[in-house]
Amino acid sequence: MVATWGSLIVFIPLDVFRLHLLRTPGFFASFLGLLLVFAGWWVTYLSYSENAFGALVVRHQQERQQVVVASGVYSLLRHPMYAGGSLGWIGASLWLGSYAAALLTIVPIGTIALRIHFEEQLLRRALPGYDVYCHRVRYRLMPFIW
Repeated sequence: MVATWGSLIVFIPLDVFRLHLLRTPGFFASFLGLLLVFAGWWVTYLSYSENAFGALVVRHQQERQQVVVASGVYSLLRHPMYAGGSLGWIGASLWLGSYAAALLTIVPIGTIALRIHFEEQLLRRALPGYDVYCHRVRYRLMPFIW
């Protein structure tokens, strides 16, 4: 997952300054991208302020008495940290001038979807109440879609 995000960081300037695969976003698309960056960071910030159990590695943190977090942004989405990051990377691609990079964010977002699949399997098995939370909060990454 990290490799796909890192590749996107490398790809954006390559496309903007060398490849020119698609036309450059205009002012409004670029400005929308900046707004998406801010929105993504805000959602991510809210996620971290609600959930002290966020970690790079998917695991049940039994030693820290991990519980299901269902308040704040977690009452709307099961994985708002990933949603905020996805918004931010789409936005950064547009803001920095690459429609091609914005389209390529489908690759890291796909890896996030795969990670969500495995993460939820683990949490349903190991974290009491997570299954009930999944029935109450329907959407994983995108409201009204998935």
